[in-house]
Amino acid sequence: GQVVEHANRELIGEIGNTDKYVTGVILRFEDDCIEYVNAGHPDIMFKKRESRNVRVINPEDKKFKGSILGITEMDFSYKSLKLKTESGDFIALFSDGILEASDTDNNRFGIQGIAKAMVSCEDENAEGILNRIMGDFIKFTGTPKLTDDLTVIILKRR
Repeated sequence: GQVVEHANRELIGEIGNTDKYVTGVILRFEDDCIEYVNAGHPDIMFKKRESRNVRVINPEDKKFKGSILGITEMDFSYKSLKLKTESGDFIALFSDGILEASDTDNNRFGIQGIAKAMVSCEDENAEGILNRIMGDFIKFTGTPKLTDDLTVIILKRR
């Protein structure tokens, strides 16, 4: 959390008080753990290799997620948490563009669309998981007219 707090102070020092901001996630990998800090970004999703469940990593303490970066009026405290991982476990990080994209009836792809794609991934590598999510996304939305950036990153433990 302290690294993000320092980065936020530096960012504000560089750009001043403006209406521009960024969100972000920091992940630090150490042995079988991932340390996770969230600065106003969509929650990451986590799937254990042996499970048919996907978890949104958002602890009961709603104060876990820090505020966006670059706004002087926001709270500057950021907390970290640790996830224990095993071989075959994976996480998905994504921008809000994939969450907010919709089909022709204005139904959003959302967390449910990502989770459904992740559950169906058994032995795929990270690229295969990404292809599954994006394939489901394109089937759901058709040819989406994006109004926001769309980023998806998959990290899978060997």
